[in-house]
Amino acid sequence: RKGFSCIPEGQYIYKPHTSPTRGLCYKIEAVNNRTDILIHCGNFRGDTKGCILIGMVPVVDTLARSREALSTLFEFSPLGGVLSIGCSDSDGAKISVPLTPASSFAFAP
Repeated sequence: RKGFSCIPEGQYIYKPHTSPTRGLCYKIEAVNNRTDILIHCGNFRGDTKGCILIGMVPVVDTLARSREALSTLFEFSPLGGVLSIGCSDSDGAKISVPLTPASSFAFAP
């Protein structure tokens, strides 16, 4: 369904990964019936085929400052961590990554 995550709700471990096509990114581990799900740079829906895009600013149907957001996430979580995915009928997927100190990112499934 458009605007909703194909990843089931839950908590997932993400770890640093080097993709042959996306370069340095994160890989999400142990998603049922899915493989090779990445968190990587991208600004538009066409920049992903089931992965999660990251940006600093959500804009209508896009994400801005994606490279900056991924770089910042690596600063706060160089070894990876745990992310939570939840769904809402009105707003689509909600993805959160707890960081210390707090920082603000926008994610798009």
